[in-house]
Amino acid sequence: MPNDDELPMILDRVYPCHEIVKIDYFIPGCPPRADLIWEALVALVTEVVKKVANNYQKDPTKMLDVIRDTQAELGQVSDEAIKAIAKEMNVSTVDVEGVVTFYHFFSKKPVGKYAVYLNNSAVSVMKGCYQIAKVFEQEVGCKFGEVSADGKIGLHYTSDIGMNDQEPAAIIN
Repeated sequence: MPNDDELPMILDRVYPCHEIVKIDYFIPGCPPRADLIWEALVALVTEVVKKVANNYQKDPTKMLDVIRDTQAELGQVSDEAIKAIAKEMNVSTVDVEGVVTFYHFFSKKPVGKYAVYLNNSAVSVMKGCYQIAKVFEQEVGCKFGEVSADGKIGLHYTSDIGMNDQEPAAIIN
């Protein structure tokens, strides 16, 4: 089973284990095996991706839309989601991975329900972006590049949001 930071963000879709994992023997106090839990999570990710891909008729030219909607639904585009998107769109995993890693607003890790992107371009730095960043970190309770413990707010730097005339600038979601 992968590390916790690779698990999809599904806190708002938590189900009792007996509803998603087949348990052959029930022993009070014993959780289901980790591989069964992982299998259920992968099935959930696959279900979400199928639904999203069907919304775009599995058209490979709509890959950005599928990735965007998948991230909106799951809070990230995990490796499992990348594999499922590739399968549903009938393209290679490398093609999907390339798009996800090329575009800054896609993330393989949870970004938070509310993703704050603070511009840290040269102009923004000169205008005080790091002072703004400290205030964000104090208020949210996590550092830039992290997501708050409750998963609600993620703080992220970005190099350009198209607002250089209004620096320091940030966008949310």
